[in-house]
Amino acid sequence: MRISILTLSINHLDYIIDLYDSILATTAQFDWEWLVGDTGDGNTFTYLNNLKDDRIHCYLLENNNGYGKNNNFLSKHATGDLLIFLNNDTQVLPGWYQGLTECFADSKVGIVGPLILNQDGSFQSFGMGLDISIDELSYNYSLSDFDNPETTKKYYVPAVTGACMMLRRNLFDLLEGYAPIYRGGYYEDTDLCLRAQAYGYRVLVTNDAKIIHKGKGSLNISKLYWRSLLDNRRVFRKQWFNVITRLGNLKPIPYGPLYPSASVVCLDRWLITMGGGEYEMLKAAQVFANHCSNVHIYYDDPAQPNYVRELIKNRFGIILPENVALHNKLENLIKSTIIWDENYYDLSNSYQSPSCLHLKRVMFGRLDATPALGPHYLFNSRYTKECLPDIERSSIVHPPVQQTVMPGQYRSLLEAKKNLFLSVGRFAKRESFLNWKNQLALINFFHSLPETILKNHRLIMAGGVGDEDYYLKCCKGVLAGAAAQRIEILPNVERQELLSKYIESKYYLSFCGYEGDSLANNEHFGISLVEAMAAGCICCAYNAGGHTEIIDHEQDGFLWNNTSELADILSEIILGRYVCAQDRLACNALSKARQFAVPFFEMEIEYFIYARSKGMFEVIT
Repeated sequence: MRISILTLSINHLDYIIDLYDSILATTAQFDWEWLVGDTGDGNTFTYLNNLKDDRIHCYLLENNNGYGKNNNFLSKHATGDLLIFLNNDTQVLPGWYQGLTECFADSKVGIVGPLILNQDGSFQSFGMGLDISIDELSYNYSLSDFDNPETTKKYYVPAVTGACMMLRRNLFDLLEGYAPIYRGGYYEDTDLCLRAQAYGYRVLVTNDAKIIHKGKGSLNISKLYWRSLLDNRRVFRKQWFNVITRLGNLKPIPYGPLYPSASVVCLDRWLITMGGGEYEMLKAAQVFANHCSNVHIYYDDPAQPNYVRELIKNRFGIILPENVALHNKLENLIKSTIIWDENYYDLSNSYQSPSCLHLKRVMFGRLDATPALGPHYLFNSRYTKECLPDIERSSIVHPPVQQTVMPGQYRSLLEAKKNLFLSVGRFAKRESFLNWKNQLALINFFHSLPETILKNHRLIMAGGVGDEDYYLKCCKGVLAGAAAQRIEILPNVERQELLSKYIESKYYLSFCGYEGDSLANNEHFGISLVEAMAAGCICCAYNAGGHTEIIDHEQDGFLWNNTSELADILSEIILGRYVCAQDRLACNALSKARQFAVPFFEMEIEYFIYARSKGMFEVIT
């Protein structure tokens, strides 16, 4: 396996000499190349070229375009299977190469960082955490953040510093390198780590690899530097606000099974409906299965477990591992260490260990069950938490949303979209404790649109049939207006067909909560809305509930208060001032959606498992 070492240098020839000597001393038997970008006085370029070492390729970068763009340039000339971004003010220590590269034996690992020491050998950093409450938004973990770092060698972390970061070349290409929206030399590395995780790769630190970092040797500290730093901070906060907030309480998680002796029960009465809540429970069950001894899923339906297991595979593409068992009766629950409860059960304490961690999803009007320690309630949005403020033992855990489009597909995706409006949601009558999609109001609204819009556009409405009478009313409503030939209803649509509709559709409409008569009728979170954004749809959603914490009005979508306002917005998008902004809106929607990607949900579930294994209930309360 070949690695490409990429280093930027601005003056400080002495740093380059020290780094070169340390590389030579520690990589004698390995296949490597070193690409150096000299953005300074040219002394580094002259020195390295005079070495006549065929493994070294030095480039004189007369225009210093900053850390990210300059490293993107160097990466285009790299030939290695792995890339390592290594600051010029570092020195690698014996074992660094092996320590980093061996981590990639795990196909899920995308980025790895070492233990970083000061020049005197004292601790400097070992991965980075996130914190929305501090100006910097990210910080270096201290030794006290780790559980026994002397014996536990590897940890999952949200990010590692670009002072020394190794990653897969194909991952760097998939992400299209460092994001060009940053200037100078801060936040590009953290942004890259979060993007890698959004698409399913993990970030790891290992103390089997160590380097020395002198600090600030690759930056030109000036007024321009400080201005770039503040600009980058604003950009980073906007790009990742929800993720920074979600992962802000997480400490490093040891690599490997977290609680191998634990048994887990997952309860979902309506598993057979295969809705958004069921997808969430199944993703949680996968995480539990990776870290615990066994997982038991209980549901209420005559359908046999083998049939349901196959249904899960076909509907969601989820293959449940062998240590996950399915049960179609709500009886004889095993005694468990952790319970994931989709909030449909009044549990008896007889089914739980004295210290059972009971994670209970919140539904409006259904706050039941009092196990031994009381449930730890999981809200799916800030909105639902604000509506039920008196619950103390709680966390906000956003539902996981599949990312259907990879970064390199953005342009071709947008060019292939059709003039389709899409709306997704279960066809069901209004209930006081449930969100209400109100498809009938959407149908009537679409009929009322002017011919200038209707003549080139169609509306597709997809969703499960929760109430047959309401569904039939919607079907009659389609036939009762001017746009009857331009509206299509897809009941109980299969997952793959639904994903294809997201991809095809240019626009997405949500009437959820409109004309509702309770707070619960509003969208509690908005999984379908985020799925639409993840497919590059331009979204228009009713200005209430979870919609308001997903959409940034006029930046990545639109919020409307009444149908007259919505009609005006659509006219501006299709015929008016937003026509030229459609690509920008769609790309911003794609960026927003990745903040709700499945891996961030999985990291939160892992931390619940870890905290329970250590008895740290106060950490998750």
